Amino acid sequence: MKGKSLLFGLCLCLWTSLGWGQRVIEVPWYETTNTYMFDIIKMELTDEATIITGQVKYFPNEWFRVVGRTVLRGESGKEYKLLKAEGIKLNEQVFLPESGQMTFQLYFEPVDAGEKKVDYVEGNHETDWRIGGIVLDEKPQKVNYSVRPAGMYLIAYHKGKWQTLEDTYKKILEYGKENKIQLGAHCYEDILFDSLTMSEEEEYLTRIVFEIQSSKSGK
Repeated sequence: MKGKSLLFGLCLCLWTSLGWGQRVIEVPWYETTNTYMFDIIKMELTDEATIITGQVKYFPNEWFRVVGRTVLRGESGKEYKLLKAEGIKLNEQVFLPESGQMTFQLYFEPVDAGEKKVDYVEGNHETDWRIGGIVLDEKPQKVNYSVRPAGMYLIAYHKGKWQTLEDTYKKILEYGKENKIQLGAHCYEDILFDSLTMSEEEEYLTRIVFEIQSSKSGK
């Protein structure tokens, strides 16, 4: 499975209850993940099923696969089986469209009401997707986080050693100047692949995100 980076962090969570026996968790908090490629953007807890809305983001025409052996594992140790998928076919290669993004739903057995956290576990191989400590009952307290401002961004990918990042930054600035794009004050680096997942520095991958203040179109 592709996209096997290790990340220790938490994701912003907003949840609301919709009637008895049903809860919707938008962008659930979790403690660990080993993939930047796959994320959980919504969970629905009902008496009939636990429904995960998953999203894969990567390069266009790259493929991924969700295997039928995937389970949710509760803190109790109980495993909840994957029942079906909507939007993709299980155990088959799925190729990303030109947007590089795909959203789909995974239906698991209903999680017991006593579970406060679950793990998303695809398997035991190091490249199998795993998301640990998905919070079901409440938002963690006293967690520091930042939110990127809404707007347009210029995005570039740097492959190779971090010592050569300066070369990619120069290319971004040149591209902005040539295309009359005025870059803003905010810039971010997202480490996609590093020493935790790649044995050679030449295979490291960094996403550079520049805020766009204005462009030649005036937007």
